[in-house]
Amino acid sequence: MQMAKYGYARVSSLSPSTDVQIKALQEAGCTVVKTEKISGSIRDGRVELANILDCMQSGDVLVVCKMDRLGRDTRDELNLVHEID
Repeated sequence: MQMAKYGYARVSSLSPSTDVQIKALQEAGCTVVKTEKISGSIRDGRVELANILDCMQSGDVLVVCKMDRLGRDTRDELNLVHEID
């Protein structure tokens, strides 16, 4: 089975673009890159992140440019890491 490398880029509703993150994720070898323009304060509504989590299988990798793109605070980030594991 071949491992997939997923990239996730997110900007808040006030930020202009995910272009810099997308480029970095592609350069990191991500074959699938999903983007969202939504606040990270809650997981509800973060459809693209949910889609990635639903698609991931054992051995797959999730890449973000910065941990704060994944979650609003350390607790949220750790919960997501635990869910992925």
